[in-house]
Amino acid sequence: SLSNLRVLSLNSNRLTGNVPTQFSNFKKLEVLELYSNDLEGKFSFDDWPELRQLRIGFNKFSGSLSLVGSYRKLKYGDLEVLNMQSNKFTGTLPSQLGRLTSLVRLKLGWNEFHGEIPSQLGELDSLRTLLLHENR
Repeated sequence: SLSNLRVLSLNSNRLTGNVPTQFSNFKKLEVLELYSNDLEGKFSFDDWPELRQLRIGFNKFSGSLSLVGSYRKLKYGDLEVLNMQSNKFTGTLPSQLGRLTSLVRLKLGWNEFHGEIPSQLGELDSLRTLLLHENR
């Protein structure tokens, strides 16, 4: 059942469709890499409370970056890498991003975000890379 799986890397495999529902069984997942595929649909963090690194760039994920429900399960200080660049995410950047106090890399460029950059991002002392280019 892979219930103890910690790292799942499926980069550049020409995967299509939605993230398989079976992935929600990997409750101890710390690293999820689905970079450079053709995955689409909505994306939720809710299934992986131990997540430290998420790389889902260069896919076709869409919808808003809604992290409100996810924050109840995701340990605020644990996420270090959030790479969601080059997808089709829309809406505004949530202020809750400022709660990710261990965040080192935040890559959200090449999407369709609009509005202001949340001031809370300025309080992330660990942040070393911030890419927000090519949005609206």
